[in-house]
Amino acid sequence: MAVPMKKSIKPRDLGKGEALVIADKSVHSLTFGLIMGRASSVRETTMADATGEVKTYRALAGVFNGYVYKDGETVPTAVLREANFSAGLLYLPEGIAEMFIDAVETADGDVVEFGVELGCNRASNPRGYEWFGIPVFEPSQADDPMSLLLARVSTLALTDGTADETAVNTAPKAKASAKR
Repeated sequence: MAVPMKKSIKPRDLGKGEALVIADKSVHSLTFGLIMGRASSVRETTMADATGEVKTYRALAGVFNGYVYKDGETVPTAVLREANFSAGLLYLPEGIAEMFIDAVETADGDVVEFGVELGCNRASNPRGYEWFGIPVFEPSQADDPMSLLLARVSTLALTDGTADETAVNTAPKAKASAKR
C-alpha cells in the first residue's frame, strides 16, 4: 500500500494530542508522533493564523514522512512500519523549526537529514499547551546519493565477506536453448 501523499505536514497532522493535554488534567505531557525527512531548502509563505492575523511562516522543503504513534509505540517500532503520510513541505512550531531551518540554511545547498518526535505539554498560556520537539538524531548533511546506494548494497554482505544468497542473484535463470 502506498503512503498517502499530502501537500504539507503540520504538527496537528500527527493527532490532536494538545486537546487531550487540555481536557484531561491528569495528562501533563504527551508525545504523539515522529517526523523524519530530508530537507533541501526553506520556503516562506504568508497565511492567516487561527486568530485571523496574517503571518509569515517558514517551511522546510524536501521529502518528509509522518508517523502517528500507536499505544506504547516509540521511534524504533514506528519506523518499522509504513508511514502514515508523506509530504514535500514541513511546517514545525516556532522554537522547534529553527534548529532544522538553521541546519538547512548553513548546508550550502546540501540535503539535511533529521528526525524529530513531536508532542505537547500543559502550559499556562492562552492555548493551554505548548509544543515540544525531541530530535531523534542531530540534523546532518546527507551523504551523496551514490554513497547512500552503496551503503544499502553493502548491507547485503555478511560479516564474513560472502554475499547473502537470498539477496543476490534473485533474477530468474535464463533457460538454456541449445540447437544442434
